[in-house]
Amino acid sequence: MVGIAALVIGQIVQASLAIQGIDHQIHHPIQEANHRPTVLIFISHDCPICNAYAPEMERIRSKYAKTVSFNLVYSEGRLTAQAAKSHAKEFSLSGFKLFLDPRSKAADACGATVTPQAVLFDSTGKVQYSGRIDDKYYALGQQKPQAEIHDLRDAIDDVLNHRKAKNPHTIPIGCYIAHPTEQ
Repeated sequence: MVGIAALVIGQIVQASLAIQGIDHQIHHPIQEANHRPTVLIFISHDCPICNAYAPEMERIRSKYAKTVSFNLVYSEGRLTAQAAKSHAKEFSLSGFKLFLDPRSKAADACGATVTPQAVLFDSTGKVQYSGRIDDKYYALGQQKPQAEIHDLRDAIDDVLNHRKAKNPHTIPIGCYIAHPTEQ
C-alpha cells in the first residue's frame, strides 16, 4: 500500500497529539521531547516491511539519540502493551519510546497511512518531514539490494542544521493502517 501524507509541512500538531504509552499513561511525545526534534515512526508488529526495517530504524535512532527524540507508534487495534514490548525486544528496538494507537488517532493526526511511515517534527513542534525511511522499497514486494536515498536521515540532518527538509514529502511503501471499523 502506498500512503500520501495528509498534513501540511510546517503544521503544528503537538496540541492534539496525545498517545497512550505502553505504561498505559497518556503522553504528549512532542512536548515531552523538551524542545528537541521528534521522530514518530508508525509501525505494525506483523508488517514484513516494518520488521525488515528494524535494523535501519535502530541505526538511525542510535546515531541521533542524543539530539532527537525517537518514538515507535504501533497503529494496531488489538495489540497489547506486552506484545509491543515483546516485538520491540525481538527486533532490537528497545531504545525507542513505545506507544499504542489502537484507534489510529495519532496516525490520522500525523497523516500516516501505512507502516512504516516516519514523521519528523522540529524543536517547535512543526512537521518538517513525512514519508519513507529510505528508498530501499520502491513498491510492495519490490526492493533494492541497498537504499540509495536516505530520506529520514537527510531530513533529520536538515532539521538539526536549522534548515527545512529538502524533500519534505516522500511516498512510504508498507502495510495499510486499518481503522477500527476496518479491523
